[in-house]
Amino acid sequence: MKIASCSRSRGCRAKAVSLLLLAWCMAVCASAAEPSAAKPNVIWILLDACRAQNLSCYGYGRPTSPNMERLAQRGVLFERNFSQSARTNTSVPSFMTGRYFPLHCLGWRFSGASVARTPAPGEMLFPAIMKENGYRTAMFAACPLFHPADRLWKAFDEVEFWGRGPKGFPQRFEAVNTKLLGWLERQGAQPFFLYVHAFDTHFPHEMLPPYDQWLDPAYPVDQLEKLWYGQRYRRRDDKPFTAADREYFRALYDGGILDADTQIGLLLKKLDDLHLADNTYVVIGADHGQVLGEDGRTVAHEPSCDEDLHVPLLLAGPGLPAGRRIAMLTENTDIVPTLSDLLHLKTDATYDGVSLTPWLHGDNPKPAHDYIFSKPYCFADRYDSPGLFVLQTPEEKFEYDLQSRVSNLWQVPDLAAGHVDIRGRHPERIALLETRMLEERMTLYKKYLSLPVEAVVADAALLAREAQPPDAVVDTYFLSGKGEPEELCTDNKWAYTEGKLWCCGAKELCPPLTVSLSAPNGRYTARVAVLNNSSLKGEPASALRVTLNGAATPRQVVADDLPPDQARFQMIELGECEVKNGAVRLVFEQGDHRHWAALSAFVMVPVRPDGAAGAPAPHWLEPETPGDRKDAEEVMKSLGYL
Repeated sequence: MKIASCSRSRGCRAKAVSLLLLAWCMAVCASAAEPSAAKPNVIWILLDACRAQNLSCYGYGRPTSPNMERLAQRGVLFERNFSQSARTNTSVPSFMTGRYFPLHCLGWRFSGASVARTPAPGEMLFPAIMKENGYRTAMFAACPLFHPADRLWKAFDEVEFWGRGPKGFPQRFEAVNTKLLGWLERQGAQPFFLYVHAFDTHFPHEMLPPYDQWLDPAYPVDQLEKLWYGQRYRRRDDKPFTAADREYFRALYDGGILDADTQIGLLLKKLDDLHLADNTYVVIGADHGQVLGEDGRTVAHEPSCDEDLHVPLLLAGPGLPAGRRIAMLTENTDIVPTLSDLLHLKTDATYDGVSLTPWLHGDNPKPAHDYIFSKPYCFADRYDSPGLFVLQTPEEKFEYDLQSRVSNLWQVPDLAAGHVDIRGRHPERIALLETRMLEERMTLYKKYLSLPVEAVVADAALLAREAQPPDAVVDTYFLSGKGEPEELCTDNKWAYTEGKLWCCGAKELCPPLTVSLSAPNGRYTARVAVLNNSSLKGEPASALRVTLNGAATPRQVVADDLPPDQARFQMIELGECEVKNGAVRLVFEQGDHRHWAALSAFVMVPVRPDGAAGAPAPHWLEPETPGDRKDAEEVMKSLGYL
């Protein structure tokens, strides 16, 4: 009996162990079948040119952002968040890497970044980090600055892009949502990162009902002249903007915000319908803000003021407190470090911004930043040219011009209607902040300038802006009906249009153009991209003479004469040149009187250390068809960037 009892006991125990093993195996199999169930998704919505002060969730009087308000009630709103630039070209790379001086990641033609460099160790775009951690990545963009050859575009698994909508307006978020919501429905178990770059908050605005509700129908719109295809305005009598003018701009802008907010509401509802809301972090922010005529003259995002740099930041998702508002200074560079922390991402990326997670659930006595940093604006958005740098504390705003070595101290908030100079009140702060600027931020800037150079690029737009004498170039995009391109064939001036500088050799004698370009010292192989097209009004293209750094003999360049259906920009080598004192001097002349002169870019690629011929141009400098270039430039034209 005892032996039999013991035998039955061992059998029961063995059966129990078997059942436990079976349950464990089933749990493991289920986990393997759904490896991403515990990983939260991320949706990052970027509202281009959206300043914080016009959102009702930031205390604005008009109900411009009811859906963003509801999101803020579910999560965290950062009251004093600032962008690192007032321009998309330099803001996007910064918040996508969490770094102050990242490499440009948008199209080289529109980035204004004349020097292309090798990325610094630790610099990674956020979609690349997410892919390394098992996320499916997608970008839905209606911003014309994106291009398939760009670093950012290539960092995503898939991209849906709209260059522009009807009548030349930016494509509305509504059109983007038609594909975006369907994309969400098709997502399986794999976690995803979705980046949405919406343009409804950027001028020009397409005012459709009910988003035109704040416009005064009696306002005389014809007293304003649209500049840059509706991105900017001025009064026809050249007087400062009136209160009625400013109200008109505000009504346009607020309508665009409400339009975007409506689509955000539909996106959030889709997350609820698909039962994704509880496992999805939603970020809403902006690359920069907008001045709406407050200074009497400006409708743009160029000045260094709070209207340009104070931008919204909302964050909601699993585990975050509801309805929390954080008043300390934060930056757009903090977004990626914060998401990396919340998602427990494994990455070798390093950041200049900080993770804000220590402040999400309670008051941390130490602020995230003693000051925030930005490079609000410089000509052509080039980090390689000295410009204005900003440190802003809760009490003051310090500006430092690296080129002139001039410092300023302004009262905060620093508004477009007028800077309040407080230099005289706090001379000791000037000295302290200048020291911190030079020892901390300018040290990072020097590291950026020391990164290996891939190429020095000057596209036709940059060449046209820098050319001397300046009256030797006519920008045909700003004729505004005062002339036709055909008339420019006999005006004895160069013309800039459709991505090229051109001159009709058979009909006019254009003066030589002299251009000085900033470039790191070194030896380069120089190239010029010219149009090889035999269909320009019956005359062949292109022939140029190019003189580098005062050489005794100019280089004659004649493009291949290809049929119209094979017309492309052709990269022709000019030989080696040496850059000294940080600049190269170019002279462009007509090649002869039989050809057009039509160039699209000047490029220098460093000579390899072994002294071999110049390396091939970077992949993003591959020639494009004239049609491709024209399409891209037409998009930029319609949105006022050219």
